[in-house]
Amino acid sequence: MRCRLICLSFCLILFGCKEDDGVTTYTYTIENHSGAEVKIIGYSKTSTSVFPPLIIYLKDGEHMTKTHQDGLPPNPYDFSDFFERRDSIRVVFDNSKALVYLGECSENKRNPLNFCVYHSTVENFVITEEDYQNAEDCDGDCE
Repeated sequence: MRCRLICLSFCLILFGCKEDDGVTTYTYTIENHSGAEVKIIGYSKTSTSVFPPLIIYLKDGEHMTKTHQDGLPPNPYDFSDFFERRDSIRVVFDNSKALVYLGECSENKRNPLNFCVYHSTVENFVITEEDYQNAEDCDGDCE
């Protein structure tokens, strides 16, 4: 009887479990094609002590990709997760101009933190020359 129980347990483990059951893989990429070096500062407006600023540097033409796997039940993943749960980012161009993006749901497709636009399993956000042109001058004090 004991041998049957061991064999049955082994069969259940061997045939009953798959590594990828219920796992969703998210692949998110930020690309810099702005013509300038960018410094992306991710921060939390509400929990600065829990979430200190996260800083990412990207030269023109560089990109950063992060992959996340999520099990059951599926949780929504978006660019705030890419920025390690920061709800705001500041994109600084060559320490002379800056744009700020806030986590929100809107029609604005130029905001990577717009969780109503960027929430699929594969997302790619490109920082463009137009973003650089639309950024506000900050005279070297962009942080």
